[in-house]
Amino acid sequence: MKSKTNAEILRFFCLLLFLPLLVACDSETDEHYKVPDWMKGNAKQVLESKGNFTVFLRAVERAGYTDMIAGKGIITVMAPTDQAFTAWLNARGYATVDEAPVTELDKLVTFHLVYYSFDKQMLANYRPEGNMSEEDETSRQTAGLYFKFRTKSKNAFTDEPDLTVAPGNVVPNRKVYHYERFVPVFSSYLFGTKGISPAYNYEYFYPGSSLSGDGGGFNVSNASVDEYAIVADNGYVYVIDRVLEPLETIHTELKNTADYSLFVNMYDRFVVFEYVSEVSADYGGGDSLFVRTYNVLPKIATEWPVSHYSQFDELASMSCNIFAPDNKAIEQFFESFWRPYYSSISEVPFLPVMYLLYSHVGIGTDLVFPEEITQGKVISSLGNPIAFDPNATNLRKICANGSLYGLPTVVTPRPFESVTAPLFRNPDYNPFLLIMDKANIIRTLMTDQTTFALFIPTTETLIGNTMINSMELQYSNSNPNRFGYEVINIDSDNGFVPMSTFRQRNLAYGHIGTKLISRIGSDDIYKTLLDYQYIYVDNEAGKAYSSILWNGSKDKAPDITEIYTAYNGTAYELSGVDGMALIADESSYKDQLMKSTMLDYFSEYKNLVISVKFDLLTPPFNFLQDRFISFI
Repeated sequence: MKSKTNAEILRFFCLLLFLPLLVACDSETDEHYKVPDWMKGNAKQVLESKGNFTVFLRAVERAGYTDMIAGKGIITVMAPTDQAFTAWLNARGYATVDEAPVTELDKLVTFHLVYYSFDKQMLANYRPEGNMSEEDETSRQTAGLYFKFRTKSKNAFTDEPDLTVAPGNVVPNRKVYHYERFVPVFSSYLFGTKGISPAYNYEYFYPGSSLSGDGGGFNVSNASVDEYAIVADNGYVYVIDRVLEPLETIHTELKNTADYSLFVNMYDRFVVFEYVSEVSADYGGGDSLFVRTYNVLPKIATEWPVSHYSQFDELASMSCNIFAPDNKAIEQFFESFWRPYYSSISEVPFLPVMYLLYSHVGIGTDLVFPEEITQGKVISSLGNPIAFDPNATNLRKICANGSLYGLPTVVTPRPFESVTAPLFRNPDYNPFLLIMDKANIIRTLMTDQTTFALFIPTTETLIGNTMINSMELQYSNSNPNRFGYEVINIDSDNGFVPMSTFRQRNLAYGHIGTKLISRIGSDDIYKTLLDYQYIYVDNEAGKAYSSILWNGSKDKAPDITEIYTAYNGTAYELSGVDGMALIADESSYKDQLMKSTMLDYFSEYKNLVISVKFDLLTPPFNFLQDRFISFI
């Protein structure tokens, strides 16, 4: 016991000896870690000290986010002044913030809370690859284009019926997940990179707002910034002159505007409910969660263009751009283009509707401003310019996922005016339209640099006697409510099977005349897109022959009628119950390849001298190795 006491006494005296040194060290440590004068506390304390944000702070409290701005999270706060928030309340008929529903305040307040900490330069010219000098070429080319920042605001799940299920099946409800909104920041860098007027293009969408000054200034959505980047312990605070209106998707804006119901109904025919496994695991609570996306069309109903928050460069830059005709414009177009064949636009098949929508969807992923439209820089998904007067629009919105322009007229798709126009009007040509689309040739026939002769077989001509070797053709749609189920089925030894891509390409190419190589009297001979395939038109008899038909099945030649003249050629209908398509079968095409010369055609005419004529069907010869010269 005595030795233990002595040890304790020794430690006590050592402590007294080193106490002045410890006090000095502690004093130096306090000085080193002392909070600088320019640090004003957490975001809540910063706003309280400024004294002009009591309404916003009360809204934050009622929505349940006081702890977040008080330090439980790194955050950038966009704070509207008391005057700004009071104006917002008055516009909605609320005397005080306590009268506003909590659900509305939750959606609103969280749109002012941006993930992470962003200073002024990072918001004005965010660089997903990290800070780069302004002299760097990549930095200059994309300055300001990463303009969207993730907020805490999102909608609750919605239950939506899946109307794309096959007839006769139970229509399920899909629980749809909504991602967090991104808030746009419009900086001088963005407009400078695009080479357009900052004030005009910003105020076009926000006529009640004015753009903040130059030199790295910016607006946050509909608000101007009065004070930039006030430093807080847990991020930055920006003082804004009005409340930020939470942005909705393009789809929501269209659904909420009655004048655009026809457009959004056409668009929704292509809807696909996509299961999201990671979101279901994290937020589903045992339920499967889906996002509302679209087959072959931009995702106008989802807040995010990609599905993971780590893909920040895409999230911060990508936009949809939709140019939607109003109901009156669509009705006028329907009357002039489709009325002879359909009683309502809901009856028009998928493919014609798809091409009509393509003409109203901007290509690319940059947000489109009105000055870029007048400059002719906006191209549709079909490849033709989207031209209209931006000042004549009925609806103009920056949305959560892009830009929305409401048009008083339809932008007529180029294929609806070219030699392919009859394919998109007459339902009797639907199977051949599908074949042409699968062959990926319709856009080629939009050009005005050459002329074509398009020979369109009716459904009657395709079905029954179409295929050489007596094959049959059927136009199959196993689920008429869902796009992508349309299939051309042909009869085979194993029953009906889908027509191969090779056959569809040959069938399409063999009906497209690319050059009139001879006109003798009333008869025309065309070269086609298919190698060694020609089309002979006997205008006096009203018949059309391919090389293969002429040499093998001349009695099956279809009747021909001129039906449309376009800026780039003429379309003809091939009809007749005993007629057949000009070429369709791949095996017959190979067998008949060397028959597909014009020798027999030209031998009909005495004014053409055939100096040499080979019997190409008489072996032995190998057309892959032997060479021939024919003098005609």
